[in-house]
Amino acid sequence: MAGFADKRNITLLNSVFSQSEKIGREYLDGVDIDRILSPIFEAHNMPAPNNAKRYGGWERKSANNWEKSPETFSLAGHSLGHFLSALSECYAKSGDEKLKQKILYIVSQLESVQSNAKSGYIGGCKENCFTELFDKNLTSWAEGYWVPWYNLHKIFKGLTDAYSVTEDQTVLRVLLRFADWACDGLSDFSDEDFEKMLEYEHGGMNEVFANLYRITKNEKYLYFAEKFTHKKLFHFLLKGEDKLDGWHANTQIPKVTGMAAIYAAAPEAHKEYRTAAENFWRFVTQDRSYAIGGNSDKEHFEKKGKETLSKKTCESCNTYNMMRLCEYLFSFKQKSEYFDWYENALLNHILAQQDESGAKMYFVSLLQGHHRTYEKKYKSWWCCTGTGMENPEKYENNIFFFDGSTLYINLYIPSRLETDGISLEINTDYPYSDKINIAVKHNTEIDSLKLRIPEFSHKAAAIRHGAKEFREIEKGYFTVSNIKGGDTVELTLPMEITEYKSREKDVCALKYGPVTLCAPLGKITDKVSEYISNELLIDDITVEYPSLLLNGKSAETCVEISDRKKLIFKIPAKNSTLGTPIILKPFFETRHEFYTVYFDKE
Repeated sequence: MAGFADKRNITLLNSVFSQSEKIGREYLDGVDIDRILSPIFEAHNMPAPNNAKRYGGWERKSANNWEKSPETFSLAGHSLGHFLSALSECYAKSGDEKLKQKILYIVSQLESVQSNAKSGYIGGCKENCFTELFDKNLTSWAEGYWVPWYNLHKIFKGLTDAYSVTEDQTVLRVLLRFADWACDGLSDFSDEDFEKMLEYEHGGMNEVFANLYRITKNEKYLYFAEKFTHKKLFHFLLKGEDKLDGWHANTQIPKVTGMAAIYAAAPEAHKEYRTAAENFWRFVTQDRSYAIGGNSDKEHFEKKGKETLSKKTCESCNTYNMMRLCEYLFSFKQKSEYFDWYENALLNHILAQQDESGAKMYFVSLLQGHHRTYEKKYKSWWCCTGTGMENPEKYENNIFFFDGSTLYINLYIPSRLETDGISLEINTDYPYSDKINIAVKHNTEIDSLKLRIPEFSHKAAAIRHGAKEFREIEKGYFTVSNIKGGDTVELTLPMEITEYKSREKDVCALKYGPVTLCAPLGKITDKVSEYISNELLIDDITVEYPSLLLNGKSAETCVEISDRKKLIFKIPAKNSTLGTPIILKPFFETRHEFYTVYFDKE
């Protein structure tokens, strides 16, 4: 069997990732469970547990932040699903019984809603919009309810994740009753009916049913996974055609993750689903992403060839979902390019998404001279608050991958793997250092250890295993054979400054190995709303930023090392339009400052 290592067998060692994970866990501990459950009860005209008052932001009744919205226009309930997924990730690695009891408490409350309402439906909006839908009112069924299936998808996924880590029969019972409610309501829908319905954003509902098929082997669920696949998108992806210009980015990504899930659940009959997913991943990562790995401007894919810098670049949900798609695709074919991109997105976007308090970002602004904007903690509840709760709990998930007796190491995150017959540690200060030490413990035996050699290493990587030394290693996965207890494998991944060339003319960013650098431009002042609840109120305040005076040279040739251990670099004053040196540091470290990641070249 091939698959990623069970996170229960992985421990993060001290690093920026373990510190971020700790902050994320503290954020989860501060969530009031009864308040996050409240909209589910209110939707059924039931009092919330302990009469809790629902949260604000996108969890309030009119949660779209637009003027004159109807009271029912809401995304309430979506945060519950993300919270349940985050708790499940956390429980999976810690085995903490208190976390399991939180999960089961949530599920018991959802079961009480189903019992009292005499319906399998669970959601933060009234069930009547779905009643209209099931009656085939396909033109106005969602009016006043924002994106109902998207809302439900998060709860479905949260329940699925909860069952995968607890294997509790109550969780499965609630989940299947919820799923059967949907199946019964859609039972007589034609393909045309489905396509009309799927014009509304619906998250990864096809993934939900693909995973239910995987769990139950009930063909009904595979049928609905196929039906929930948006054929309008699927068909041009299958042909290898990029027609994504102007499409809402995060509406599409979960659809494609669902396509990959359908292939994973039943590969022999669904090879075309894999092809479509692989084409989409290539279109987005190669032609539609930014230097930090994220994608989209103002939530939408731009015209191909554009790379607009605005205060609303790189919606964080998009990167979360692209990383999930990447996991599926790597499980199908172990290609290093998947984790070259994944590492870029993890280091430069996801690690940067929360501040030291745990507050999350929606968009990661790449507007030159701008700043980061965070949620007001426990007040905003944006979509990216939800995925942001999950992100720090997932750092272990993809470091190691097993394929029979072969062990892949995809990410060089300090960690310990302890599983049957294998005990090893990754000791490193990567990316602050280019040295990685893999110490093999006890009676471990590994036939083949495959180490990812990133594209940035430019054939300069070196590996030492005992008396053997390997140099001039091509990018990809390099195999070290016959690993035994007591062995040490030393990997060196030399890093250098490289120029990231924007799709826009005469614009670039700078990277050091896998790290995207930025120029800090001064501390945030009281004039800036750094923390907000309404994402429409992100300010336009910028400070003066430098352009590069290159005289035809490549930007990378003008960068000098100031402190390699801290990844601090300098561009001399002669190469700056401001006439002063430009200091560069890792973007993921830049908080509460104005900055620029992209530079105009003159």
